[in-house]
Amino acid sequence: MSENRKRESGSALFIAVMMLVLMGALGIVALNSVTTDRQVAGLQNRAISAFYTAEAGLAEARSLVEDVGSRSSTPTFHTQGTPFQLGDTALYDREGTQPLYYGDPAFPNPIRWIGDSGGGMSGGNLQVGKQKLMETLWQLNVVGEGATGARSRVEVVEIKVLSQGY
Repeated sequence: MSENRKRESGSALFIAVMMLVLMGALGIVALNSVTTDRQVAGLQNRAISAFYTAEAGLAEARSLVEDVGSRSSTPTFHTQGTPFQLGDTALYDREGTQPLYYGDPAFPNPIRWIGDSGGGMSGGNLQVGKQKLMETLWQLNVVGEGATGARSRVEVVEIKVLSQGY
């Protein structure tokens, strides 16, 4: 009986060491997974911030289109050299810059008339006095940059109703 015990001595220690190695490996794998998830979430937050900044630029571009009186009067918009900065500098002191938006430099004019919808207003021939109403199509191209430098390009076609004389 003492011979069997001599052969078994140390097996508990070996099992305990193997369990510790296994638990350590599981801990390292879990830590790596959490780190990767945080990096992905950070990248997604940067992209979302840039998209929302571009959406703010689109809101301004839409209001400029609403003030247009004719197809030939094309409104001016912020350029890459003179972007519009959002927010307060105190909110973005860690990043160093504020979110900003401007017209897409790939287009000579980021707000432009691209045509008519063809046939006037839907629902019949709407007229005000002797003026016929026409739906005009405007293309808006805006770039938004988040505080961390992520960029988002947004393109929208806006409909503006203009009156056309006979």
